[in-house]
Amino acid sequence: MPTLDRIAPELQHMIFGGVDRRDIQNLRLTCKSLAEVGARYTFERLRLSFSTRSFYQLQQISKLPVKDFVRTLVYDIWETKEYNLEAFMDCIDFDEYPPLSVLESLPPKDASDRDWRMWRRCGVKSMSPPKTKRQSRKEWRRQRTLFLDQQSLRKMNYGQASLNTAIARLVNLEHIKFTSSAGYNSYDPYRDCEPDSPYGLPQIMSVLQAISTAETTLKSLELRSTNWRVFEIDEDQHQMMKRIVSSLQSFLLHIETNEERDEDEEASAEACAKLFGQGRPFDLLQSMPHLQVFRISIEAWNENARRVDLKHVVGQFCWPRLCKVSLDGLETTSEELLQFFQRHAETLRVVTLLNIQVEQESWPDILKYMRTALKLEGFVFCYSYGDHWCFDLASEIEAYVLKTLDFSFHELVKACQWLLEP
Repeated sequence: MPTLDRIAPELQHMIFGGVDRRDIQNLRLTCKSLAEVGARYTFERLRLSFSTRSFYQLQQISKLPVKDFVRTLVYDIWETKEYNLEAFMDCIDFDEYPPLSVLESLPPKDASDRDWRMWRRCGVKSMSPPKTKRQSRKEWRRQRTLFLDQQSLRKMNYGQASLNTAIARLVNLEHIKFTSSAGYNSYDPYRDCEPDSPYGLPQIMSVLQAISTAETTLKSLELRSTNWRVFEIDEDQHQMMKRIVSSLQSFLLHIETNEERDEDEEASAEACAKLFGQGRPFDLLQSMPHLQVFRISIEAWNENARRVDLKHVVGQFCWPRLCKVSLDGLETTSEELLQFFQRHAETLRVVTLLNIQVEQESWPDILKYMRTALKLEGFVFCYSYGDHWCFDLASEIEAYVLKTLDFSFHELVKACQWLLEP
């Protein structure tokens, strides 16, 4: 019976494609042939955090032959803050646990015992707050060490020189994702950004500057959990971003307007809507002629806060290849929304509308047009964060309610039921 290292390469890749990444790392330690096969799956996606150790690891990987396998770079731009031990202990909130992110990462019902053990180890234990003074002091020293380490990176222009050399060597890099763990991997009482903090803008611009210097052609860019101030950049940086995004096929923008600790959320949402009204984000989106997937989410939990208008996001522009779109947390009129669908009627296949503020009585007409004019394969509709309707039009047409609450919009329900009729 042939062993794993002696079967056909095609079968090896099929097996490695369905194996957990940690198991792949163990398999790579068994022999050289499996190490070469597993390198493609181990180094295809690199994670970079804002620490000197992570930057050093990126530099070392970029010098090895495995650098050719790197396709995606995920940059966690979270920064810790400087605080004293007394303030650290005062901010510990034991009622906060378990955090929502732990509950959201629950394994599926059919998960193996190993998956549950990993969830308990990586999810619950690592995110538990310190319970004694000794543990608090230890955690405070660790956080302060991390702060000083990040401070050294700030003095080095956020590691710009290191990023320039490393990204220039990653010749097959195609996808960039910016995210912020906000302390989810370790306890930090100061998860919210302070009003005078840069909101990760220096980290974002340092990577984009390295991308521009290396003349890397990106296919996708994701800005997750960022702040609207990311667009408050000078004209030279704006032009640089336009050159970088000109080749994008997929773009995700997730903006949170409730990050300010000492600023009223309504005022923050107002400033965000005003910034979009000035046209700079729309000017950036117009620079993506090859866009196929577009997802935008403006998150504001205050229902009274002003929202970003759809016309300030898409205007009258048409992306000739747009097939998937997700709009979340915007306001618009039925006329503007229908015009957007009309411009992309030939290409749109999947549409997601989440918490869109539009005239209530117009939803039946909007859904009717979507059924008759669009060739949809999938449709997700959510009027509010409590009522979530999903339609899978690619297979058997059906709808199901993820969260059942009092749904008073009878006309909308009738329209949804009519949409599902064969």
